[in-house]
Amino acid sequence: MKRLLPFMAVLWTLAVRAQFNEVPTVMEVTNPPATTFERLYHTTDAPLVRGMAAVPEPETLFLEVRVEKITVGGGPPAFAVSLRGRASNYTDVDYIDEDELDGLISGIQSITQAGHSVTTLDDFEVTYRTRSGFTVSKSSHGGAVQMVVRSGRRNDQRVQVEDYMLNDLVTALAAAKTKIQSLR
Repeated sequence: MKRLLPFMAVLWTLAVRAQFNEVPTVMEVTNPPATTFERLYHTTDAPLVRGMAAVPEPETLFLEVRVEKITVGGGPPAFAVSLRGRASNYTDVDYIDEDELDGLISGIQSITQAGHSVTTLDDFEVTYRTRSGFTVSKSSHGGAVQMVVRSGRRNDQRVQVEDYMLNDLVTALAAAKTKIQSLR
């Protein structure tokens, strides 16, 4: 029954809005927690202890990188890296679980090195996506190549980046991984 309550609440809200010809916008639709860290953060009926520490990153980086630790009700801690957008067109926060860091780091490195040789076709796209939907991609169209970072929260939260920015992000993520390992 507990699982049905949120679903029933959404259906009731949609029915009321339909009655008044109101349709929810994309901005009103929220994503359920996709990472272990977010699921723990949304735990109810238990004390949550959360700690945060900034990771040094270059001023040119469009994201603030933080290590976060959460403990629910005295249980084992969970670690994540939060990526907080600092650009006017990217202000969301994405959480990357500790077990995703190695894949994200190597995925970003692969993306920065990718070029037209990844396919025999005219254009290409190389993408890496985390559980939360945080996405890094590089694509070409008609010879022009662009790299984009998107938030997993909303598709309109994105920023076009250069190679050096992704290299800075890799450096910050590696520093975050080292910090997490030192806290264990």
